[in-house]
This record gives sequence, C-alpha cells and structure tokens, in this order.
Amino acid sequence: MTNNPYQSRKRYESPVRREGYRDARYERGPPRYDRDYHRDSEKRRHVDKDSSDRRLTPKETTAQVISPPGFPSGYTWAKGDWLCPSKGCEGAVTSAKWRNCVICGRSQPHFMTLMEMAKNEKFRTELCAVEACCLRDCPNAHSDCELRDYMKSREYMKNGSGLDTTTPPPVVCPSPTEIDFAAFCKRWKITEPGISILRRLPGILADLVLRSFMVPAEVPDSDLTNQLLKCLADIIRPQARRITDTQALHEAMVSLLKTHTSPIGIACNESGQLAVSVEKQVAVVRVKDFGNEDLGLLAFALTFTGLSVAHSHEDKSNLARNFPTLFSDLFDRVRLVDNPSEIVYIATDPVEEVIDRATQARIDAVSNPAPLLPVPSDSPQHELNAS
Repeated sequence: MTNNPYQSRKRYESPVRREGYRDARYERGPPRYDRDYHRDSEKRRHVDKDSSDRRLTPKETTAQVISPPGFPSGYTWAKGDWLCPSKGCEGAVTSAKWRNCVICGRSQPHFMTLMEMAKNEKFRTELCAVEACCLRDCPNAHSDCELRDYMKSREYMKNGSGLDTTTPPPVVCPSPTEIDFAAFCKRWKITEPGISILRRLPGILADLVLRSFMVPAEVPDSDLTNQLLKCLADIIRPQARRITDTQALHEAMVSLLKTHTSPIGIACNESGQLAVSVEKQVAVVRVKDFGNEDLGLLAFALTFTGLSVAHSHEDKSNLARNFPTLFSDLFDRVRLVDNPSEIVYIATDPVEEVIDRATQARIDAVSNPAPLLPVPSDSPQHELNAS
C-alpha cells in the first residue's frame, strides 16, 4: 500500500502500475493510428471551393426580419414600433420609446389593438356592413372618425414629407372630441353614468381611457359600463404603500406630523384596514398588526394637525371601533367633507375600496376646504353670526 492517504487504492493496483505491462502492450505492434494511416494518393487534402460554396456564419444564415403586413411599405420594421389607429395618421410609425403618436399626440392604444393593426393591413379602412355586428371586436370602422385611408396607410411618411421614428410626439395631447366620445360609446355600448363621467374627465385622462380600454370577449355587454368605471378607477388610484412593521409606521407618523397645509384623507373598513392619503401617496395599515402603544401614537399623529378628513360617518365609526377605546375620542377631530362625491365604482378588493375612499375624501377636501376650518358652535364668533 502507498503511504499517501489521498491516493486511490483502485488506481494504485491498476494494471498500468504492474511491471512489464507497458512492454507487453507495445509488443503487439504500433498504435492503431500509426498502423492504419497510409497516404495512397497524391490527392490534395484541402480543396479550394468557390465563395458561393463556403459555409455561412450564423449571423449570415439568420433570416431577414420581414415587416408585419400592417406596416407601410418602405419602412424598416423594428421591434416595439407601433401604428396609430387615428384617422389622418396613416403611414406613420411611432418608435417603441414613445407612448404617444408622433402625429396626433394621442396615447398608445391597447396591446390587442396594436397586434390587430400589425397583422391586418385593412384594419378600419372599410365601414362595417354587418347589421348585427358585435362592434367591440370588429376590425372594421363603425364611424367616420374611425375610418382610415387604405392607400395612405401603405406609404411610409418619410422625413421631409412627413415624420419619422426619431421625431418626438407633440408636447400637448389633444382632448377627445364629442365625435370621439360618441364613437367609443357606440363601439363599447357604454351607458350612463359612464357617458357623463367620460365627458367630465380631463383631456389627457379621457384620451388614455378611450385608447387603452379593452375587455375580454367573455365579458357580457351588460357589464361593459361597469368595466369602464373599473378601468378609470385603476388608472387614477395612487400606488399604495403597505406598512407592516413598527419602523415603517413610525416613519409614516413623522410625515403626518409634518403635514400642515394639505388635507389628510382617512378611510377605514370594518376589518381594520386603514388607508391614509397625503398628496399623491397612500399608506395602508392593518390595525390589528400593531399593539396599543403604537396605535395610540398613530391616532395622535392622525388627529394632531386637525387636517384629517373622512368620506363618511362609517369611516369614523370604524376608526373608533378598531382602535383601543382609550384613544377613540381622538377621532372626534376627524372631520367629514361637506359635499362628498359619489364613488361610482366600488372595488371588489377591500384594500382598493378603502384606498379609493381615502383618496376621494382628500380630493373633496381640496376642492371644498370648508371642512378644514369649521367654526366651533360655542365660540363667540359663532354666537355673533347667529345673532
């Protein structure tokens, strides 16, 4: 045996180590590659081939990218580039880095609309002739404002005679017209209150809703208006920050104590999900996850400035019910907005619902600041005004 403890026993006793093994192996003759190799002819080993017969590199064998049929002829297609379905934008291609059309400035359509335009060169270039058309999924136009010019859509608007992909979109996005609203409501069978709400939206937001609204085919027509309200709520709902630990809660309380000018929207549901809306941020706290001491500090931070507002009496009742009884009286300083706006869409998710109520309470307080500066009923000024 070897003295090396790391050497394998099997290798140590292999036939190669036995005496005479190598000599016996070479007595049988030269190795096979020495024995079998004979050059019997003067034929050249390497034959020069024509350049046409040479092997192409993987880069050369890659198939050329063919432009989708919906894109205009003469345009070199790039991944992510998209077409605008608006009338007057035929033949214009917008680069993937822009989210607004380079000609009309309107928002990028829904992904399904872009896919349909890329594979169908006659998308909305003809008026639909079907009487009982489903409208919503029809690739044909149903209004004059949707009708595109087919011949213009086949010619790329090059730089000099139009715009190219490097041209940025217009700075100001145009607002949809009454004709656009009518065509959209006709195609998607929108009824009240969806029609009135669309007309009251700011121009940029209304354009974004009209262009990005899309629902699956399995959704019945009777639910389309509710789906539109849900789409609008999802767009305007601010991003929420979940507070789950004590450190994050203390940081949020410091921010609340520093708020001295803008109102603080508060909403709470029966299960203790609390939403606090400050400017463009919303914090969500599950009250049952914290102890009485932290909840007492939170109640003090919410009511200290006197700028906290709630959307309804139900929110104030839920606050007093979910917080410790010792601190429930603090929420008497939380005020109700005078004219609360109607929340037309009630989210199915309880957290989204409480976020919407807190956000709406803050918006109503900004538009009507009267609840922030009430006149106490026992003040001399109140008695003077009453007399």
